Amino acid sequence: MGDLQTARRHFDRAMAIMSRQGRAAALPEFVAATDADPSMADAWLGRIACGDSDLASLRKLYATSEWLHRETTRIGQTLAAEIQLGPYIGITVTDASQVGLALSSALTIAGEYAEADKLLANRDLLDSWTNYQWHQLARTFLMYRTQRWPDVLLTAAEELPPQAIIMSAVTASICALAAHAAAHLGQGRVALDWLDRVDVIGQTQASSRFDADVLTASIGPADIPLLVADLAYVRGMVHRQLGEEDKAQIWLSKATINGVLTEPAKEALADPNLHLVITDEQTIDSRTDRWDASSAKSRDELDDDAAAERRAELLAEGRRLLAKQVGLAAVKQAVAALEDQLEVRMMRLEHGLPVEGQTNHMLLVGPPGTGKTTTAEALGKIYAGMGIVRHPEIREVRRSDFCGHFIGESGPKTNELIEKSLGRIIFMDEFYSLIERHQDGTPDMIGMEAVNQLLVALEAHRFDFCFIGAGYEDQVDEFLTVNPGLAGRFNRKLRFESYSPAEIVEIAHRYATPRASLLDEAARETLLDAATTIRNYTTPGGRHGIDAMQNGRFARNVVERAEGFRDTRVVAQKRAGQPVTVDDLKIITAADIEAAVRSVCSDNRDMAAIVW
Repeated sequence: MGDLQTARRHFDRAMAIMSRQGRAAALPEFVAATDADPSMADAWLGRIACGDSDLASLRKLYATSEWLHRETTRIGQTLAAEIQLGPYIGITVTDASQVGLALSSALTIAGEYAEADKLLANRDLLDSWTNYQWHQLARTFLMYRTQRWPDVLLTAAEELPPQAIIMSAVTASICALAAHAAAHLGQGRVALDWLDRVDVIGQTQASSRFDADVLTASIGPADIPLLVADLAYVRGMVHRQLGEEDKAQIWLSKATINGVLTEPAKEALADPNLHLVITDEQTIDSRTDRWDASSAKSRDELDDDAAAERRAELLAEGRRLLAKQVGLAAVKQAVAALEDQLEVRMMRLEHGLPVEGQTNHMLLVGPPGTGKTTTAEALGKIYAGMGIVRHPEIREVRRSDFCGHFIGESGPKTNELIEKSLGRIIFMDEFYSLIERHQDGTPDMIGMEAVNQLLVALEAHRFDFCFIGAGYEDQVDEFLTVNPGLAGRFNRKLRFESYSPAEIVEIAHRYATPRASLLDEAARETLLDAATTIRNYTTPGGRHGIDAMQNGRFARNVVERAEGFRDTRVVAQKRAGQPVTVDDLKIITAADIEAAVRSVCSDNRDMAAIVW
């Protein structure tokens, strides 16, 4: 503590001068008092009351505020200071909590946002019911100055305790800041709602439309000139935002102080194309410094982030979809290697290195029902996840999508299909069906037109889309010979093998489980034996029986047919007066499987000679 006696002489002299000559004359004595004793809170309050607007003085006052009233009580007088709180009004400061509220506003104005935020978190500032609404204004102002528009609206809309003292000027100030925030979020109607809560006598009278629990205010046009002008300015800019320029011009012309247009209103009237800057919550949330609007990401950066996040999701989805497939070990390994190749290819392209002979297009070859379509779907997600294509969905096509009815139509039709498919994956099962062969084995001209145009497109757009052809390997290979350059457009071939009997059982199990059906152990053994028999059977056309039955589709068909036999058995059980349990409703027995296998195979004439 400094020289208390000297400080008191200066303080007493300052109080006497202030009462006789005014505040400005008293300031030097208050300064002398704080110089003599820097802990004299009343002297700091006196300095501020007499015009000392230095932030350091307000900090000192708050730091010593526990000693407030010590000197004024000693001499039987009172002392208060009017300190700005927010952009429009000031708070009359007499005690420590009010000093803290005023300091938070001063810190906000000075750009010390984190310190202001920390100060406002101090519950000691709410030691009187009067302070609650002042605190709400101080926090709303902090969010307003830092352009945290959603937080402005949240703070302004907070419900105060019933005992809180409500002041019309504070309510009007909060509503004005909230209107600014809503307008900057592009919420024009919300902004008008906040503006309508404030009646400016002689200008607006709309507050009566609100329920009693909504805080409203009424102020005179000369009570708080800056606030009244700002209310008119925001209303004008909101009408402009809503495309109501006539109303905008009227309200902007009312944004005056002592008959002089405010600078923002003057600029807006001079340029009808001038609008408030609109942002969104995502942009605000992207800030690296929550208080610094300039630290937010641009819309392009946010879009890139969202795209990268979506690509990561698609890549994971594609990998999961492929991993869920039964078997296909070689295919899964090949796809993993393909991912590596594509990643390196993108890096080489970024560095300007050649990628000769590489293309997105590929062939999936093997018997039906071995997962080619599902693998194509997984590749669609993986390709999209790696940025090779823009859209993860595959587009399944057939000959009619390429070929017209007459010669000369297929080329343009193929071109149109490719143009619409850029950035996508085209999948064509039975790829060789693109041509139809005459009796002498030569390909038809309509199909060849499509092939020749496809050949050009596959090269011209080798990185712009992905074409996946599928089918039996021997037939695909034969088809590729119809044009000498066709095979070279596909630099990767994934081979799909017939499913083993054990894999057929696993597919059946996985298909049945989500249907709440359960193959018991005997049923699984029966299906394994049947699949082995079918796998070893050769059709009259020379194919494996399991290929003739279409592999995985066979497993699914058997489950569905077995469920029908089970249901018939359960109904007979019930009609015979026997109880039916939940397990009875779920379990597929060996007898159900045996009947289902024979029934499914009987639908295929190639299986007529099989011996069970």
